[in-house]
Formats: sequence, C-alpha cells, structure tokens
Amino acid sequence: MDTRDILTLVAIFIGPGVGAGIALLLQRRYRKADIREHQKLQVVYDLIRARAGFNTNRNRAELESALNAIPIIFEDDCEVRLAHEKARSCIDSRSPEAVRSLSQLIVEVCKAMGYKNVDISTAKNIFFFPDNSK
Repeated sequence: MDTRDILTLVAIFIGPGVGAGIALLLQRRYRKADIREHQKLQVVYDLIRARAGFNTNRNRAELESALNAIPIIFEDDCEVRLAHEKARSCIDSRSPEAVRSLSQLIVEVCKAMGYKNVDISTAKNIFFFPDNSK
C-alpha cells in the first residue's frame, strides 16, 4: 500500500464525519436564528394582544412580559429601545401620551421585524381601550 491508498482510505472514513459535523454546525446556527425570529414575533403578538393592558388589569401581565422581553430580544435595534424607554416611562399614566408611546413602540417593533406598511395610524387603529370612567 502506498501513500495514495492510505490517503484514500482516510478520506473515505473521515470525510463523512467531517461533512456531518459541518452540517450539524450549520443546522444549529440556522435553528438559533429561527428561535430568535420566533421570540421577536412572539413579542409583537404579545404587544398587540395586550395593547390595552395598561388601561385594564386583564392583560397587564402579558403586556409587562412583552415589555420586559424587548430590551433583551431587540438589543441591537436602537429605535426599538428608545421607543421602549419612552413607553415604559409613561405606561402607568393611562394618558393619551401612553397610547401614543405604546403605538410608537408597536410601530418600531414591527419595522424591526420587516413589516414595512405599519405606521402610527395603523397601530392606533388596532387599539381598543375600554372606557374605565363608567
């Protein structure tokens, strides 16, 4: 057996293992990206689903959960973090400013997710705030 035969045998036995290892690394990388995308999408759903949570106690926990997740999940997006800080600062006031800031937060999160046709009027139109004055 010469050197060429030995190299061929090594390639036959080691090649599939190296290929499988590379495939597993790539699969892990794509899965991590999918999980991250799912987490971002879940925050969008939670924000929209609990958008009136600061006005009623019914959805308050879900809204707080979504607001608490934003700094971690959207750590690399400056506009989302700024909108989050503004919404966080006035979320307990139940004022029109709180509605505007939460609407702006929803718009910024949607833009970060790639939804291009979402603007402040769209975010405000999906709001339903029950009247607590009765």
